[in-house]
Amino acid sequence: QHQGDSEDLHHFLHAASKYEAESDLDAAISSLEEFLNKSTFACDHFRATTLHKLGILQWKSGRYFFSEHILLDCIHVYECLIDEDNQAMHEPEVYSQLVLETAHVFVSMGRVYLSKGEGDAAMRCYNECVQYLSSIPKSRCADFGTITPARMFGQACVGAGRVLASQGKLKSSLKRYKRALKNQLGPAVEAAVANEDISSLSVHEANVPLNDVAETLSHLGRLYEQRNDVTRALECHAKALSIYKSQLDLHSVDIGYASNNVGQLYLRLGRFVDAEEAFKTAHQVFSLRLGTNHRNTADALLGIGQLYASQGRHKKAITTFKRVLRAEPAVFGQLLAVTLHSVACSYEATLQLEKALKYYQKEASAISTTLTPCHFSRAQLLHHMSCIAMQAVDSKGEYLLLDQSLTWLEEAADIYEEKAFNHEELIHIRSSIEETRKRMRRKAQRELVRGNVDRGH
Repeated sequence: QHQGDSEDLHHFLHAASKYEAESDLDAAISSLEEFLNKSTFACDHFRATTLHKLGILQWKSGRYFFSEHILLDCIHVYECLIDEDNQAMHEPEVYSQLVLETAHVFVSMGRVYLSKGEGDAAMRCYNECVQYLSSIPKSRCADFGTITPARMFGQACVGAGRVLASQGKLKSSLKRYKRALKNQLGPAVEAAVANEDISSLSVHEANVPLNDVAETLSHLGRLYEQRNDVTRALECHAKALSIYKSQLDLHSVDIGYASNNVGQLYLRLGRFVDAEEAFKTAHQVFSLRLGTNHRNTADALLGIGQLYASQGRHKKAITTFKRVLRAEPAVFGQLLAVTLHSVACSYEATLQLEKALKYYQKEASAISTTLTPCHFSRAQLLHHMSCIAMQAVDSKGEYLLLDQSLTWLEEAADIYEEKAFNHEELIHIRSSIEETRKRMRRKAQRELVRGNVDRGH
């Protein structure tokens, strides 16, 4: 029976890999599910291998809930296999291989939780990975194929760095990325890594696949972006793109990611021609490989819209942003909030203030869902909305949206006060609240006078 399962597994894995290479993830998933349905063993190595692959494919498809539960099942199978191996006193090679594969599943699980925005759960997975790796004897570390303890340790470091960066712990995140690069590239790069000299990093003696190095550089680049170190960020993303181009097909999704990252930095630097080329490359790759309604395709299209807005081409920018919004349900969370903000800014820049307020209100709602109703970003947005509302006047110069403006100002002040944050903006908001109330009293007095005059006539 094992012989039959082994032959079936190789057949279905080959088919799944073929479909994955063609970006037909649904067909790849169906192929693996067919094997699982045919397999007679509930807890064996074939099942564990298949579940891991299936969980990764579900994650790549954006089905995080399914991916999470499949990988949890996979971990359970591996834990049973390790317990059975201990009891049977098998060869150390078998035990070490099972432990390494389990560590690999925890890395995959961490990525799923990161995609779901569950940083603490992701960090637990990366810690579990390192714990499993520590139980593999050093004498066995050279006996593995492409999935090695060193490679898994590097990926766990990168994952932990991503979690810490998302929590604003940038120094700790940087340490994890540096540790990953030293692990991946060996002692020859220690000085360059320590000095953050990205341009002089040599990748010729890497002890892991170069794609792993490129992924680490991409995340390090994002960290530098958070630190507003645009020069180093661009060096990281450009080097990652160069590695991917040397290793992969030019329409690979990883090249799309790297091109999009480079495009964002070119845009920040005002290099519009370079930015447009990078964004369009990313959009073309994602459209081809992932489809027009995928989240990454929408993100690349957002970059193109932001480029148009930066050039003052707001009509074209708004059209592009609305194409992004039509990609729902792929557009959610931060991507949705940023896109709505971009539409509102373009309307504001062209003095279409009513439309601008409409989209700013949608953005405030998105922030409430994605972050929290009491997030500082929402308070800043509410303050800005009140300023726009104050510009709405009738032909007689009377303010039209004083009540709405006051509501937004008071809500913004409440957020700052709840956080016990003595910020300059809070002082400004309190001043604006007083000024708005004065304007409302003066408006009421004028309306009263006009009413008396009308009755006198």
